[in-house]
Amino acid sequence: MKRVEHGINDEYFFDFTSFQVLNFTIRVSNEELGIALQELTEKQRTAILLHFFQGMNDREISELYHVSRSAINSRRDRGLKKLQKLLNERK
Repeated sequence: MKRVEHGINDEYFFDFTSFQVLNFTIRVSNEELGIALQELTEKQRTAILLHFFQGMNDREISELYHVSRSAINSRRDRGLKKLQKLLNERK
C-alpha cells in the first residue's frame, strides 16, 4: 500500500496492480482482479485489458498485433472464462 501526501492535511492510500501493454500503463485497483489477471496468458490478459480498460474493439487490437479479429475474440473469451473460474475459486 502506498501513502501519498498532498498539501498540509491531505493524505490518502491506494493500491493497484499495473500492467504494461504496448505503450499503455493500465492500473487495476481491484486487488483480486489484478491477481487473477496475472494468472492469465499474456495474450489473454492483453486482449482483456485493451478491450475493457482502453475501450478498444477487436479490429483495433487485431491490427496492433497483426492477427485476425477472431483470434482476439477467442483470446478474450478464453481469458474471461479463466478469470471467472479464478475469481469464483477465491470466494
